[in-house]
Amino acid sequence: MMSGQFIFPGVFSPPTYGHFAIVKEASRILPKVTIICSTNEEKDKTRWFSEEECVNMWQYYNLPSNVEVVTFAQAHGRFDFSDVVMIRGIRCEDDMEHERHVMKINKEQFGIDKIFYIWAKEDFVTVSATKARRAIDNLDFQTLASYVAPGVVSILIERELDVRNVFMVVGRPGCGKSTFLKMVSDTSPQNIWIDTDECSKEIRPILHSTFGKNADLVKLVSENDAEVSRVIAKEWFNSLRKRLRQVPRNSDIFLEVPYGLRLGKDMYKYLGNKIIYVNCDDDTSHKRLDNRGTSKHKVLTNVIPDLQESRDICKRENLNLRVVDTNCSIEKLRERVVDFCKHL
Repeated sequence: MMSGQFIFPGVFSPPTYGHFAIVKEASRILPKVTIICSTNEEKDKTRWFSEEECVNMWQYYNLPSNVEVVTFAQAHGRFDFSDVVMIRGIRCEDDMEHERHVMKINKEQFGIDKIFYIWAKEDFVTVSATKARRAIDNLDFQTLASYVAPGVVSILIERELDVRNVFMVVGRPGCGKSTFLKMVSDTSPQNIWIDTDECSKEIRPILHSTFGKNADLVKLVSENDAEVSRVIAKEWFNSLRKRLRQVPRNSDIFLEVPYGLRLGKDMYKYLGNKIIYVNCDDDTSHKRLDNRGTSKHKVLTNVIPDLQESRDICKRENLNLRVVDTNCSIEKLRERVVDFCKHL
């Protein structure tokens, strides 16, 4: 095994899946790896986040136990540069010319002359922090999801829209999502409720042209969701993008996406890691659906994760989960909403 102090320095504004892949590979080979979020005079003009903010974003990747993350200031004085081995990722042959420049700079400034190169896997050759920033500039959620972790997606969306929070609100049919969200939006004009069903209605002609005007959309979603998603994804995101661009600055956004945690949908990859699960027991939700005359929506209960499944998904995917229980009176729910909004 190689000896020395192994560091992986970079601006990481933001850290990407490409960076993460290099770290995982390095940690597999080396005894300990220190990620150093540093400055770079050539890149600081386009820097979006401070060193401390970049350190924070690394928490959204499941780093191996032998990896730590520090700022350049925190690293200063800790390392004997004569014993340091710098880890670098190489995406393509064109990177090698740039690496000669990197080697020269680090030799002159820090006396580092040992570099451990790791070739990027094919899946990450095109991934970069620059492309992640470009994707969020365009609210290109689908591209962004392939570049960064859901927690970083949240940070980027909130920065781009200049809002405080973007929550994805999920839950089974009849659980009380609309009631909860109506109360939330009534609590403050800064609480913006976006019902993504409106996006779906806007693009319904696309579904009709593909599956026929008489197609049962509820049945389609429950039985052939992958095909439905393939058909509507691009226009659905376009519709959502328009709505998000209209949101006032400094708002808290609540995106009602009932199926957001459904296996195969995984909407948190596109919309971020802040999840609100609106919960009630199935008997209560089914009674509500019967009273509304929407009993056919009961079939969707089986394709949307319950609370325990949702907890498991959020733990596995490093998502921030808040639960709102609607098994209570309207008055009690209103109290819960007021308390919820106080802690946004």
